[in-house]
Amino acid sequence: MALVDPGEQLDIQPGISAVVFAPPGQAELDAAILDLAAVLDGLVVGNFEIVLVEVASSRRVTDTLAELRVRFPHLPLRLFEGHFADQASALSTAFGSAAYDLIFVTSADGQYDVRELNHLLEAIEHGADLAIGYRPKRVDSISQRLDGWGWNVLINLMFGPTARDVNCAFKLFRQNVWQRVGMRSRGTTTFYTELLVRARRLGFHVIEVPVKHHRSTDDARSHVASPATIWRALADLNRVRNRVDGDYSTRRSLLRRRCSTSHLGGRPRRGPSSSHSSGSVRRSTIST
Repeated sequence: MALVDPGEQLDIQPGISAVVFAPPGQAELDAAILDLAAVLDGLVVGNFEIVLVEVASSRRVTDTLAELRVRFPHLPLRLFEGHFADQASALSTAFGSAAYDLIFVTSADGQYDVRELNHLLEAIEHGADLAIGYRPKRVDSISQRLDGWGWNVLINLMFGPTARDVNCAFKLFRQNVWQRVGMRSRGTTTFYTELLVRARRLGFHVIEVPVKHHRSTDDARSHVASPATIWRALADLNRVRNRVDGDYSTRRSLLRRRCSTSHLGGRPRRGPSSSHSSGSVRRSTIST
C-alpha cells in the first residue's frame, strides 16, 4: 500500500488506473479489491494500479489495506487519506493523480461485476475516448429507478444527448479527457453529468456499453432522496449549465475572432476570403 500526496505529479504510463470509491461501512472491501486486481492483471498484465478513495479516512479501510499489503506485498495499491468535502472532490483528486493513461472508476459496493471491464476496454481499443456503462435492468427499488429515470431524462433534455445512465459508476476513459474537460463540479450528484457534458462538447468519442447491475451492499443507497436533496441537486445542475454554457460561449467567441481576423499583419480581412477559418471544430460522435 502506498500513500501519496494528492498534489504529487506522476509519470503517465500505458495501463489502467482503477479508482475505487469505498462507501462508509463497506463490507468485504478486501475481496472487492482482490477481484479487481485479478481482472486488471488479466487485461493489462501488471500495468495497473488501484487507487482507493473515501470521503473521510476510516480505520477500517486503513486496516484492510494494511492486511492486504502483508498478504500481497506487490499489489499496486494507493490510498488517499484525508477529509474531502464530498465524493466528487475525492474522485477528482484521484483522477488528477492517475499514473496510467486510462482511468477506470467504479464503486466497491458490489453493484457491478468488474469482469465486465473488458467490454469497456474493447470500446476504447475501437476508438472511444470514454466507454461508459449503463444498466439496462436496474435492481434498485421502484422509487430509485424512477429517480434515476427522471434524472437521466432531465439531463438529456437540458444538455442534449448525454447518456442513457449518467450516474452509472462504471466508466473507463482516457486520461487526456480528464485533463481537457476542466472540471469544476462542486456536487457529487452532478459530477458525472458535468464530466460527460463537457467531454461531448469538446468532441470526445463516447461509447455506451450495457452492464449487469447487482444490489448494492451499501445500506445508504437504499434510501430515497429527500426533497431537500433533490432541491440541492437541481440547484447544482443549474450551476453546471451556467458554467458549461459560459465556457462554450467563450470558446465560440474565440473561434469567431480567428475566422474574422487575418494572421497576416493582424488586419481584418475583407471580401469572400473573410468567411474562411484556418481552424475547425470537432463534432461530438454519439455511439451506442
